[in-house]
Amino acid sequence: AGAAAVSSLVMACVAGADVRYAVLDLGEIDASSVCPCFFGVGLNAGGQATGNFFNVAGDMHTFLWSDGTMVDIGTLGGESTVAQAMGARGSIVGFSDTPTSQHAFLFRNGAMTDLGTLGGMFSAARGVNALDVVVGNAQRVPPEDYSHAFRWANGVMTDLGTLGGPFSDALAVNDAGDVVGWAWNAAWDAHATYWAVDGAPPLDLGVIGAWTNHSAARDINASGQIVGSSQTDEIPDGLPNGFPSTHAVLWENGVLSDLGLLPEAGHGVSIYGTLSHTSTVATAINDAGVTVGNSTPPTSDVPPRHGPFIIESGGTMTNLNDLLLDEDAATWNIVDVSDINEAGEIVGSARVIGGSNHSHAVVLIPVDVPDADLDDDGTVGASDLAALLAAWGPCAACAADLDGDGTVGPADLAILLGAWG
Repeated sequence: AGAAAVSSLVMACVAGADVRYAVLDLGEIDASSVCPCFFGVGLNAGGQATGNFFNVAGDMHTFLWSDGTMVDIGTLGGESTVAQAMGARGSIVGFSDTPTSQHAFLFRNGAMTDLGTLGGMFSAARGVNALDVVVGNAQRVPPEDYSHAFRWANGVMTDLGTLGGPFSDALAVNDAGDVVGWAWNAAWDAHATYWAVDGAPPLDLGVIGAWTNHSAARDINASGQIVGSSQTDEIPDGLPNGFPSTHAVLWENGVLSDLGLLPEAGHGVSIYGTLSHTSTVATAINDAGVTVGNSTPPTSDVPPRHGPFIIESGGTMTNLNDLLLDEDAATWNIVDVSDINEAGEIVGSARVIGGSNHSHAVVLIPVDVPDADLDDDGTVGASDLAALLAAWGPCAACAADLDGDGTVGPADLAILLGAWG
């Protein structure tokens, strides 16, 4: 009868779970470089990632990571290549040195294509969608040789224009072909900008605050949610006027929302112990509305506490270092994050705690950790059972009270057994 009662409780109680993250180190190539530093930039849902590293000559190069193997994708004939984004089909975009200049590139199917310019010398690609539509900025023909945002598709580069000023830059494009970035207006203020796929004039997305001047849109998802950053009217204490804070922001249905700051970033103390202007920047949003980004400066804690963050749809800003599995939290300090895919995996850079300052390209893989994992080791087992039994009885607001009724008892035991493993 007792076994039957426990069995029925197991069926009636569904174990809750928290999302934590395991850290996957993408490894390295050219390990003999003076600075074996690797930086994660983009990823897709197909098990591929990209980023940048310093090769043995000390030049920045781009890697493609696929199925556990990392390769150097080369250059356009010059010394350096810098990746900026990755597409769903494994395409990589960025900018690369040519023998005489620097041009935007599209790398796909093992080959690198020079995307050219808008008539000038320079260009850079910033984003790419699942159809290999590429966006970025390129120099125009002299004497009006300002850099303008472009959309490139099927071999044709189109000038997207500005908000009335001389410069613009496109930073991301969704699969529908809508583009976001920033552009200067007639007052020469850089404002977040939206370019619709239908060719309508660019839309000024505005700024936070009454007198701030600058904002930038950095990503757009399939639903048209846009994230980025905007200056605010806030001047951190002790800093001179003219240095307002920058906050991560969300544009949705025509409404601009301030996503705020991480609590530990609010004091604005750098790793050097000096006051520094505090900012958050949202770098990416997936189709589920999950936003990631970065907060600076790092605190003066030892080791320095960096501020890569995640915001679940409708949730609050949380430092990703607080969400690592315990074993990974003891090993890794996540420094920054760049992108999130539809599976919720996040790419960025990290350092080994207590190790060198060399950066590792990493992917944070979400893991559902049951509430019954009381010791946060990723497994519900004997140690969790021991902790629950030690708390048996009335136990207000304790972790072992899995059903939240104020008592650790048979129902909590059933939840733990149901999550075993």
